[in-house]
Amino acid sequence: MLDYFEEGGDNYQNYLRELIKKYDLDNRLFFVHANHLEVADYMRVADIIVVPSLETPNFCGTIWQSSA
Repeated sequence: MLDYFEEGGDNYQNYLRELIKKYDLDNRLFFVHANHLEVADYMRVADIIVVPSLETPNFCGTIWQSSA
């Protein structure tokens, strides 16, 4: 499950889509567009949370929230 990038993420999102296709992961991953209130629900059902290191100012908060 991957969230859409809203600002300036088109190139990175396209790159991720290419990797997904290259490694035949289409049936294992999907993109979601979660609003702020839905994010916790998605985090609760995820097996793994991955936070990119590309200028993520709330990195620590995201990691702590995903483990709650």
